[in-house]
Amino acid sequence: MKHNLHLIRSWAPAVLLMILLKPLSGVVIGDVALSTPRRLQVVGVEGRPLQIQAQRLDREGIHGEEGLVPWSTVRPREASRLYLQLMDRGEGEDWLDLGWILLVHPHADRQDLAMAREYLAQAARKLPEGEARVETLKQQAESHRRVLQEKASKAQRDLRQKLGTEARSWPGTPWPESTQQMADERMARLRAWIADKLQTLSPDREVVSSGKNVRTRHALIISDQPRTDLHDIGLQIDHIVSDLNMTFGPSIDARPFGSRLGILLLADTDSYDSLNEKLRTTRIAALPRAQLQVLEEGRGDLVILVDGSRIAEAMPALRHELVHAWMHRLHSPIRPPAWFNEGLAHAVAWWRTSPAEQSWRPAAVNWLRTQPVNSLVEQGYEEGKWNTAGIDTAAAGLLVRRMLQSDNEATVDWLKRIKRGEAPNQAFEKAFRLTVEQQLSLAVRYWKLNN
Repeated sequence: MKHNLHLIRSWAPAVLLMILLKPLSGVVIGDVALSTPRRLQVVGVEGRPLQIQAQRLDREGIHGEEGLVPWSTVRPREASRLYLQLMDRGEGEDWLDLGWILLVHPHADRQDLAMAREYLAQAARKLPEGEARVETLKQQAESHRRVLQEKASKAQRDLRQKLGTEARSWPGTPWPESTQQMADERMARLRAWIADKLQTLSPDREVVSSGKNVRTRHALIISDQPRTDLHDIGLQIDHIVSDLNMTFGPSIDARPFGSRLGILLLADTDSYDSLNEKLRTTRIAALPRAQLQVLEEGRGDLVILVDGSRIAEAMPALRHELVHAWMHRLHSPIRPPAWFNEGLAHAVAWWRTSPAEQSWRPAAVNWLRTQPVNSLVEQGYEEGKWNTAGIDTAAAGLLVRRMLQSDNEATVDWLKRIKRGEAPNQAFEKAFRLTVEQQLSLAVRYWKLNN
């Protein structure tokens, strides 16, 4: 019985297509043409039915009054069955076309590729010099797939660059334990990457003097111009990393970056903006004065670019990006929800400052008193959201600050669960014994009574 049900599910789409297409005629070699346009229904790769006014079929897809529907948007097995029902099975060229459709389909699985081999075996038997023709087609299909994969990879890279580091979807795969050899290799890559970017900005720039290159426990700081504040900046970074280690573990002495975090200070704003645009491929409105860069996914090599011409303005942004860098390297690169990710970065960026220095504070407190907190919880990384100077970021920072003050142990437990791959909302309820909305309502109540 189960076997029969499996057969029904497997062949039902083909039976439907045979019924729909039975009256049609006018098949030609290498290009399946319909005598009159017909509306076909096929299932797309996402499982949704597609209604198509079809006129002809070829290697590329289904051509109709509304244009081309590529085979890549149709489930591969259904695409092959449709072509198989309509083609002239006595023609080797049609078998070649059918094999091509499956070989280059981006969603083809092993069974689809096995079917493609059977179809090409038919082509080899029916065509003059069939074996050679099939081998040529296989080579062309492999080249075609590589081109498509390269285009897809480039599109993904462009999207990631446009979204920025925090908006990307990061995996929960744990980082491997760092060895001294790995640390040395990471340092070499950081130096090479920074040197390359300085050369990009100006071929005659060199980073050689001690005033341009400082190492502290957690940071490698390089500037394109001599300056006397690099060591002080490095000490601030070390203090913040120690605070984060002490709060979230594993220990105050842990070295989360494997070796060191790269910091590149650029002496003028134009150089900073120019390099950011080159790296992100799109102009960013209200660009913060510091930006985190992940050099190569999977390795965890990190550099923060800093506008060194406006260092007083840049320091809060640098501290904010430092928290994101630390979060990237904590157990795995996966991120907590945006409201906590940005809220923690904002809270730590202003950790060692007094309320009098926090010009954003009154507006953030007022926001929490007048706006629904769910609007923060549900907010993702849409364009224009979570700017380091934004009120939403500041309000989230106050919420996270209160969570750490009142429920530090539960907050740490929640973050550890997320880093191990647990779903954020379910992990939150396990850690706090409350929903996110219930817990944050307590934090909002605090800020309604305190400034």
